[in-house]
Amino acid sequence: MKKFLFVFLCSNLVYWIPALYRGYVSITSSVLIEGLVYFLLTWWLLWKFKDDGESIVRILFPLFLGLLWLELPYRIVGINDVESFFTLFHLLTTPIAIILAVYWIKHHNYKVLSIGSLCWLLLAIVGNTYWMEFAHYGTLSAHNLAGYTIKEVGEKEISIDDCREKYIVIYLHTGPLFDMEKNQEFIELAKNPQVRFVETEEEMTAISPRAKRTPTIIILNEQRDMVFKGSIRFATSKLKGLLF
Repeated sequence: MKKFLFVFLCSNLVYWIPALYRGYVSITSSVLIEGLVYFLLTWWLLWKFKDDGESIVRILFPLFLGLLWLELPYRIVGINDVESFFTLFHLLTTPIAIILAVYWIKHHNYKVLSIGSLCWLLLAIVGNTYWMEFAHYGTLSAHNLAGYTIKEVGEKEISIDDCREKYIVIYLHTGPLFDMEKNQEFIELAKNPQVRFVETEEEMTAISPRAKRTPTIIILNEQRDMVFKGSIRFATSKLKGLLF
């Protein structure tokens, strides 16, 4: 029981390290730090008790319990909370880091550990980037905006049917603004003769329900079907694919 409590308390202590600064660093950084500290904790605990003849399961159970006993109730209670949804990805990456530590203690295979660590790093960085895009903007729904009228910033109304450009880029910013100075590539693409760039403060909640809190880029094709909804970063890649 003493060993169980020791492992549980160590795990719970380590859990609070990244939890305390999640609001001060990027979510990706938090995912990386949490995975790293749990990897080191798992390695240390298994090394510490390696001569006790203790089953690895008896070490891992209180370790995971210390990680999840507060996390899971928070996720269940806040299942409809957007902020809770954003940070859900670390519940996948942290266990993988723990498994890597177990493998290292059991086999000491540098090659497999290196490959596994690289895969975990890509998952934590690239996977989390795509997860955050999904968490912010959801999936692309079938919307056709033919016949729709948009009120530009400055109260000027524009009919979608009057636009002759091949693509229409709509920038919704009822929430915080994108920093356009840091997105010069997007601005240059939006100046393309084939593109009509429309800046609006309309809510359009049926199309982008989270635009109140997150600036959103929408791209329409020639038929005025919505072919993209998301961040300016992903919109830049989408526009490049459409135009070139």
